Amino acid sequence: MSELKLTVCVFQIQISQNTNRIKQVLESKKIPFEEIDLYIKPESRIDMMEKSGNPEILPPQLFNGDTYCGCFEQFDDALEDGVLLEFLRLK
Repeated sequence: MSELKLTVCVFQIQISQNTNRIKQVLESKKIPFEEIDLYIKPESRIDMMEKSGNPEILPPQLFNGDTYCGCFEQFDDALEDGVLLEFLRLK
């Protein structure tokens, strides 16, 4: 039986402290993720807005596949509360 490999996408226009924090946490917990830079792939902004259901959403945002997880503040709260895997839909 093959193991399902989940990914978390971080959408960004420029590297920010929030984006760096997300990446540091995911890397330290060995959670694989894909980083999508909206400066390089501006068409991904439409995808980000559609998946989140919010046309005014700003990066960074986190997704597990097509499932919207939330923004940096929600990520940080989940980390602080010890429920990061649930927030990322990995548990």
